[in-house]
Amino acid sequence: EILSPLSPSSGSRDRESACCLIEALTMNALDAFLGLLLHIWGLLLTLLLTVLQPLIKLVIRACCRRDAFGDARDGLTSHLNCRTTISSRDAPAAAEKDNPTCTFVCASYNILAPCYVKCVDFPYCSRKAISPERRFERVVAEVKSLGADVVGFQETQREVLDQHLRSELNEIGYGELFFDSKTLGKGAQFPEGLLTAVRSDRFTVEHKTTVKLDERVKKAVRGMAGSRVTEADIDGLALPGGNVGQVLLLRCRTSGRLLLFANVHIHYFWLR
Repeated sequence: EILSPLSPSSGSRDRESACCLIEALTMNALDAFLGLLLHIWGLLLTLLLTVLQPLIKLVIRACCRRDAFGDARDGLTSHLNCRTTISSRDAPAAAEKDNPTCTFVCASYNILAPCYVKCVDFPYCSRKAISPERRFERVVAEVKSLGADVVGFQETQREVLDQHLRSELNEIGYGELFFDSKTLGKGAQFPEGLLTAVRSDRFTVEHKTTVKLDERVKKAVRGMAGSRVTEADIDGLALPGGNVGQVLLLRCRTSGRLLLFANVHIHYFWLR
């Protein structure tokens, strides 16, 4: 009798090994296929984002421009204008006849002094757009559209006032212009300062004063300082860069009521 070289038990083990091998190959192939699908999906998603990103930016910029330019007038007017009605609600009727209400519009406008304008800070603007001639032509147009009775300008340079603002503001009714430059100490003047423009057909200027903020602060510190604080310590205070304030007492031409108007621009200082 000739016996088979493979016993039944050996054949079972071989079939089991073959099944395990086929299963392993199948799982490896499935893993590779899934990995390939994920890789392709990642590439497609990256490509899609690469294509859509510029489009999304364009849409966002378009929306921002529409909001900025379409609603700028309303937003700027609501932000800058302060419509105030002065009345005596509790006063007798006879007193109101003698002292009628006065409605007026005030505006505050930081016009960015040319000494602070650098092309590197405005890469999205052409040189013509940031030139003083173009910028202050648009500033005057904006002030005219606001229709304010009193305007407080900040960061105004003397040469800008003389070359671009004085005659233009006079033409649209601002007959009273008051300019004060910042001070650097010992009589030196800073390149920019404050300008207050008043419509001469609405108000008369009863009084105007300039407040030197640094001197006021030092005076207040001297009044409260103890014996340990020396004059050198007070002179070395981190004060707001020679800033000044303007205070005007105005009288309404139609009602005779008084209005106290202040214009100030506090210097930014990171230790403040």
